[in-house]
Amino acid sequence: MSDRGAANPQKEHGYTPIANEILDAVLMRKFTKRQDRILIIVWRFSYGFNKKVAYLERLKDFDMYGISPTVISKELLELERLGVLTVDWDTGEVAFVKNYNTWGVLLNTEFDMNQHKRLLRHNIHQKDRSRKGWNSSRRGGGRPSLGSQRDNLLKQARFTKR
Repeated sequence: MSDRGAANPQKEHGYTPIANEILDAVLMRKFTKRQDRILIIVWRFSYGFNKKVAYLERLKDFDMYGISPTVISKELLELERLGVLTVDWDTGEVAFVKNYNTWGVLLNTEFDMNQHKRLLRHNIHQKDRSRKGWNSSRRGGGRPSLGSQRDNLLKQARFTKR
């Protein structure tokens, strides 16, 4: 990773191979944002090096990824309890459990497998997809206004200061 110039990532410089089936299994479940982030970290340091286990030397290292040392232990314990990770607390080795049928994570009730498969098909066969885009589903069409989002955020910030 470079601090200068435009980013230009290339697979030749390394990549993390994750089966689409695993990604789909994670997407259809109710993981918290923090748990999603932990999974990405574990995948990066295991699958990213063609290994089955990530070695995470110190819990305080998670702080640099936005997960405080006071919280990471609880989250790892919870992911271990849910059967998503195995953690060797003595060595700092963390492994992802690929058998998602054994996970105790609730399914996302909003997830629609038929809709998901439709999106997959549209991305595989791009020439067959509709050209309507997002604008056709928005009243008034066109690009959303960022100004109104920014104004709402400013209003929320002012409201929370009171």
